[in-house]
Amino acid sequence: MKKLLILLLSILYTFNIVGQSLNLITYSVGEGLPQSQVFAMAQDSKGYLWFGTQGGGLGRFDGKRFEQFSSQKGLASDYVLAIHEAKDKTLWVGTNKGISKLSNEQFSTVPFTDKEARSVTAIATGNDGELLFGTERGVFQLDEKLGKISKRTFQNNADKAVIFQFLKDEKGIFIATSRGAFWINAAGKCNEISQIPSTSVQAISKDTNGNFWFSTYSQGVFILNINTLQTVKIIKNTFTERAFCSFAAIDGKVWIGTEQNGISIFSASDTLQKNIKENDNLPSNHIRAIFKDSWNNIWIGTSGGGAAKLLEQNFKHFNTKNGLPSDRIYAIAEDKSGKIWAASGNDGVVFYDKSSFKKSLQDSFFVGIKSKTVAADSLGNLWIGTEGNGIIVMNSAGNKRLTVADGLPSNWIKSIVVDKQNNVWAATQSDGIAFIKKRDEKSYIIQTYKVELPDLFLSTLQIDAQNRLWFATKNAYLGYMDKGKVVKVFSKENGLPDVAIRSLVFDNQGNIFIGTAGEGIFYAKNTLPNLTFKALKTPKNYSKNIYLLLFDKQQNLWSGCENGIDKFSFDAQKNITNNEHFGKNEGFLGIETCQNAAICDRNGNLWFGTLNGLTQHFPNISNQKASAPMVHLEKISLFYQPLQTTTFANFLLPSGNLANGMCLPYHQNNLGFDFKGVHLNSDLPMQYHWMLKGAETQWSPVTTQSAVNYAKLSPGDYVFMVQATVDGLNFSPSVEAPFSIEKPFWERWWFRILALALVAFAVWMVVKQREKKIKAEAEAIRSQLEIKNRMLELEQKALQLQMNPHFIFNALNSIQSLVSEKSFQEARAEINNFAQLMRSILSNSRKPFISLEEEINTLDRYLKMEQLCQKNTFTYHISTSQNIDKEELMLPSMLLQPFVENAIIHGIAHSSYEGNIIISFDLQQDILYCIISDNGVGRTRAAELQGTQRKGHQSTALAVTTERLAAMAKDKSKPTLLISDIFDKNEKVCGTKVEVFVAVEVL
Repeated sequence: MKKLLILLLSILYTFNIVGQSLNLITYSVGEGLPQSQVFAMAQDSKGYLWFGTQGGGLGRFDGKRFEQFSSQKGLASDYVLAIHEAKDKTLWVGTNKGISKLSNEQFSTVPFTDKEARSVTAIATGNDGELLFGTERGVFQLDEKLGKISKRTFQNNADKAVIFQFLKDEKGIFIATSRGAFWINAAGKCNEISQIPSTSVQAISKDTNGNFWFSTYSQGVFILNINTLQTVKIIKNTFTERAFCSFAAIDGKVWIGTEQNGISIFSASDTLQKNIKENDNLPSNHIRAIFKDSWNNIWIGTSGGGAAKLLEQNFKHFNTKNGLPSDRIYAIAEDKSGKIWAASGNDGVVFYDKSSFKKSLQDSFFVGIKSKTVAADSLGNLWIGTEGNGIIVMNSAGNKRLTVADGLPSNWIKSIVVDKQNNVWAATQSDGIAFIKKRDEKSYIIQTYKVELPDLFLSTLQIDAQNRLWFATKNAYLGYMDKGKVVKVFSKENGLPDVAIRSLVFDNQGNIFIGTAGEGIFYAKNTLPNLTFKALKTPKNYSKNIYLLLFDKQQNLWSGCENGIDKFSFDAQKNITNNEHFGKNEGFLGIETCQNAAICDRNGNLWFGTLNGLTQHFPNISNQKASAPMVHLEKISLFYQPLQTTTFANFLLPSGNLANGMCLPYHQNNLGFDFKGVHLNSDLPMQYHWMLKGAETQWSPVTTQSAVNYAKLSPGDYVFMVQATVDGLNFSPSVEAPFSIEKPFWERWWFRILALALVAFAVWMVVKQREKKIKAEAEAIRSQLEIKNRMLELEQKALQLQMNPHFIFNALNSIQSLVSEKSFQEARAEINNFAQLMRSILSNSRKPFISLEEEINTLDRYLKMEQLCQKNTFTYHISTSQNIDKEELMLPSMLLQPFVENAIIHGIAHSSYEGNIIISFDLQQDILYCIISDNGVGRTRAAELQGTQRKGHQSTALAVTTERLAAMAKDKSKPTLLISDIFDKNEKVCGTKVEVFVAVEVL
């Protein structure tokens, strides 16, 4: 029994040592919480933590800031009593005036079938996926078809009870009500749990042993074995009075939240382990909700104190509330006895007595003194470097001050270290290094080093394993001294950055690490006297503004910066194998560290001085919290328009992802994705990488960019994937959004078949058109050949007609008559004219074209011969217009003579008066317009007399010439020959006019 008591006391002692005062972060109105009364808490699938308040509506927390949702954004009421996310990721909120659900960042109210605005105090998803609502008048259920909430009747006291909580288990749904506890089994039947009195049951929890804890408001806690329905235990004491909520932890303990007594923690065996109240840092003793998030954080909702996040208890924070005179801790040291000393603001030093910090007995000696460095030797002396007051040596015998008067080069001390012989080295602000060696009990030997140093602006000192003194300066110099001499100085030629060096430490192998102002951490392997420094490849989002470096007993490197501390683990090649950041969310409440204010004590605990107090770290307590964030799609855009405003809105799920099957037209190929990561445990900036599967084969580089746009995507199947991280090593599960872009119609099979058919048809048409053209060309060539042949025939006929024997006989007879009449000179002239006429006709008949001048000469000789041959005398006149060049104008040969002959034979020859023939030529563009007019008897009289005359010659000649003119015509629509009568003023025929239109060429 004695051993058991000792064991129990030791356990309780350990518990008290680690967590006497809870390490909590409190969130209230000042931090962005809408209101300080938190009655409900829940986490959605995106990672957001939701807080339901009394009067402020909802607060949504992403680990860094709150976003408020109130009745102005569609919430049924600002008094929130229950929050629940359904299977389809829709968020439901119960208020004192009904139910609201969240869709596209806007709340809408869902009505009850009886249209009453009921108070909804609990929400859960039932056995069959149905949504259950607990109200002040029983259980209601969502009718998805109607989109309304209707009453669910059980025919027992549950129908009239106030519902406080649903607890879903594989056995069914357990209900805490104002009239006892009830159980809805798998068959949907609701039974009252008779082992629980018909009193107000506020909460139900199931511990790791499978027992159910029913917390009542006034009758205590009932622990039941549900398998046997037997009561295991009833706990009724002051720690369970007025219980409102409960929580079953993974360690088997059950937390009971009460109205006045804070939180009581019970073990599975019902033993009270701890009662937590306001004096343990709890923001209020009135507890309304206890909740665990995905990162295993425990959140406590209070009435009046806001919400609190329980931090890992491997950090313990000290500030002015538990003994520190100031929250600014500039230096820390552990003395010979293991006591922790801290330089606090302008009030000297304080020490830790295992529970809190206290001022030393020599308190008055440090009034108004600010110190930035503290060191302890193995003789029991504490060395305190001050700003302007030199060095104070504190021990059990008293205090001693060393100043410039005692040989110090300056009273402004920057850093103090003690070597293995208990000699003290002190770096001054700008006057070099002081070496201090004890001479006797009351005096010291002080030696100054200045000229040997490359830079007098020293930042820190350190002693290595070989008892060498290392120094670093603000002007990027690093060096070491051995036996009072500066042995080696390193600078940027050795790889050091050209910035101030703030901190330097050695690992257990003698490798040196330095922290810089803005360039991160550098290290060099122990290869003295030559060193080559390289930058330590830390994650991009980690600060490079280093204030302190420290190795723990496991050889993990701790780095302090302006936003917390970072822990790095290495392999043998000094590659980082693991890294963690600790800020406010991880329990490091001090946030900004002070230069070189860190130690690892003899027990392995780490101490860090900050501008906001002192933090102790217990490395032996493991941090089991997940380090990966959660990520979700905030917005999907189609051509820069939100998807919910397009015709594809039905593919957008409540979670923000896309449902399967979204196929976009080929021209709707510009998509944008906005995403956000949520981490309730990290203050580090969120980083992302993404990949569009189907277009990309590798993840993008990790970046803080939280949106990406894809333009002009080709047709195909795609899946957009994104992951989030805070440390560059641990990534969230991928969020995926599948979609497709359909092929344009010209790339589809039916269009290709149609296109091939159209091409084949077009080819066929081209072939047919070509064939038709070839045939037409062949027909045209044949027609031209026929025309040419016909022209030759006509020309031959014309020649034959012009060479008519009757005309030749008459011409020769006329010449013979002249000879008979002995008109020899005239006869010779006519014979000469007849010979020239014959020569012209024969010469012209061999030419396709002759000049107009040749045609006129031939007509002139012919008319002269006809004057000789005809009995009836006649005159003639041939004229040409001024725009005609008779030598240049070419026309077909033997063309006009038949018309002239016709005028003589059918017109002049039958008249009783002297005849007259007028021939004129005019050029109209490329048409020769010829008029042959006579004053003969006219066409009608000539036709009457034709029967008594010789037939065939003139009519045949005229027909052949007419056919020749038609064949030569360029424009078939225009006339080539017009023959008309000439009338006198009495409308009596007095002649005939022949108009001939001849296509000519110009040389």
